Amino acid sequence: KQKVLILSTFKGIPVSKLSLFRRELRKIGGEFKVIRKTLLQRALKEKNINLDALGMAGEIGTIFGYENEVDPAKSAVKFGKENKTFQILAGILGESIMKGEEIIALAKLPTREQLLGKLVGVLQSPIACFQGVLTGNIRGFAQVLNQIAISKK
Repeated sequence: KQKVLILSTFKGIPVSKLSLFRRELRKIGGEFKVIRKTLLQRALKEKNINLDALGMAGEIGTIFGYENEVDPAKSAVKFGKENKTFQILAGILGESIMKGEEIIALAKLPTREQLLGKLVGVLQSPIACFQGVLTGNIRGFAQVLNQIAISKK
């Protein structure tokens, strides 16, 4: 049911920091779990995803994003900047496998709300400009009439 799955390392990070990270993920509709590599490999194989979890070094932390794709990636990248031993190894977005660098690029994308806001701005811009042109002509006509009225006095 997740929209994105991010695989990471977390060696050497204190439990208190991981707990804060888990809380932050829960706020945005995500979850951080530590899963055994053999269990993860079985789950990936069952879903016909060709990713070698057993070949990854160290313990694997999985980040599940249930509500959207970008916010968990943003949180993971932010957490990785604060904790140098936290690394994004790979990810699964829909049916496609992504490298760690691609997950970092995904985190740089604007959120859905930001994109919708930009779209509204783009759609509203021509209407606002058209309204300015129409009122400009009326304003100019009113000024001409005002000048005529002043000059006749």
